[in-house]
Amino acid sequence: EGAPTAASVTASVYGGAVWARVDASFAHLSLSAPGATPSGCDDIGTPWSAGGTATCSIVFDRSSANQTVKAGHSVPTSTLTATSTWTAQWVSSANAAPQELPDPDPVTTTAEVPVAEVQSVVTGS
Repeated sequence: EGAPTAASVTASVYGGAVWARVDASFAHLSLSAPGATPSGCDDIGTPWSAGGTATCSIVFDRSSANQTVKAGHSVPTSTLTATSTWTAQWVSSANAAPQELPDPDPVTTTAEVPVAEVQSVVTGS
């Protein structure tokens, strides 16, 4: 929620007469976890809300109940890995035409997520 989708950095010398700027834009988000089918999306998703629709999600095939309890946690969890990729270009006081930069390194983070499940039995009518 509230994650940036663009960033710019400018460096200048000689009172700003000579400068260069790098502009980066979000390109893709990949999600993976043990017990889940990897997924990806070209937007940063939408914050969760009751009854809302996810634009970027991952679906777990089973709960994390059979996983070990990791240090610092009180319940079993599954390790969710999120990797974002970005594109970048630069412009300068000497060249106003945007120049593509090589693909930047992806940004990866992990989080421990408890995954619950619901079971029900229906009998009679």
